[in-house]
Amino acid sequence: MIEKEVYHKRKEGKIMSKVVVLGSINVDFTTQVNVFPKAGETVRGEHFKVTAGGKGANQAVACAKMGAEVAMIGKVGEDSYSSFLIDQLKDAGVNTKHVLKEGISGRTFINVDANGENTITYVPGANEMLTENEIEAMDELLDEAAFLVLQQEISPDMLKFVLKKVRSKKCQVLLNAAPSQAMEEDYLSFVDTLVVNEVELAYLLNQAVSENTHEINKELDVLLAKGVQKIIVTLGSKGSLFKNRDHFFETPAYKVKAIDTTGAGDTFIGAYVSCKAQGKTDREAINFATAASACTVTKAGAQDAIPTEARVKQFLSNKR
Repeated sequence: MIEKEVYHKRKEGKIMSKVVVLGSINVDFTTQVNVFPKAGETVRGEHFKVTAGGKGANQAVACAKMGAEVAMIGKVGEDSYSSFLIDQLKDAGVNTKHVLKEGISGRTFINVDANGENTITYVPGANEMLTENEIEAMDELLDEAAFLVLQQEISPDMLKFVLKKVRSKKCQVLLNAAPSQAMEEDYLSFVDTLVVNEVELAYLLNQAVSENTHEINKELDVLLAKGVQKIIVTLGSKGSLFKNRDHFFETPAYKVKAIDTTGAGDTFIGAYVSCKAQGKTDREAINFATAASACTVTKAGAQDAIPTEARVKQFLSNKR
């Protein structure tokens, strides 16, 4: 069990800072298909399974598996899935003291095709039932946080409330702007690190994203001008881009046989934050996160596919 009173701890000679993840906790219903169905079409599913997921929970599990001290804030339902979802977090080493229960658990319905690509339908359920009073009651936990990780699978009003609330706190805020949804531009100035994929970046810029890296570099200046300190654009099999006011660099993806890309982005974020909590540079953290997401896509599922820190280190050792 992770002790809440501990703000820093030593792990393998490194100082570890506390990470708080506030976000979604879902039960995933995943079907393997040869091709995605078109509108009005029925296709045969080859395999079906029920697993724990949700962007928030996935990112918390990834952080914990990479060695960080992690606490989760979120809600599950008062239904048959709640114990399963909480136990999965606990088994990964996540502190679940601040996971509450109400309504029905969030659900995602996932199709995975023969190339490992996926389509996802999301039903928020309990994830949109967190209240301001409940967050206020967790003020001490947020005071202790060195990093706060957020996504957009909670209600927009709650996301804005949390971003405002933590402005006065010392924690670094990472926002994974997924799934895409409207947010007032002023709130981007509350974000230290913004992580998006190409679709989410296009939504924020309100324009198609260029395939030319030099052009994307210039497009990211628009978001930096709105107050974001760092931007990471994940590009799937093409790797990722990083930009702040002083640096811009690309990180190529590691070549692996993809079985299922579900959770790859969440693994990337969890691994990146864990590395930053260890004091690593952005370039080091992104390289490690890229390797972690490569390991993830070689297995089916979300949380079950997230590798441990030791597994990623072994992967990198083999690549060298």
